[in-house]
Amino acid sequence: MKKRFFVLLAGVVILMLAIGSAMAAGKAKKAANVKATGDVFVAIDTDKDGKISQAEYIAYTKDKVKGEKEFKAMDKNGDTYLVKEEFTVTKMPTKPKSAPK
Repeated sequence: MKKRFFVLLAGVVILMLAIGSAMAAGKAKKAANVKATGDVFVAIDTDKDGKISQAEYIAYTKDKVKGEKEFKAMDKNGDTYLVKEEFTVTKMPTKPKSAPK
């Protein structure tokens, strides 16, 4: 009886450690995404006013149609600026197009 109890207890402890490890990995990934978002936000905000205008975003994407569409999707309050809370890396281009040669 005691042996079963300890085996069950060991199983519960191992399960809790696995869950804790998975949660920590998720938090680390989220923190990395927040840092990446901030870094990209700062890079796009060329006039350093703490917000991204539609013109700044389109200049970054180098694609007027796609840039306008993505910008409007992120501009939740419709004020024609993106603040950090509205800006998401997942909605922005992964790699800007290179300038035409």
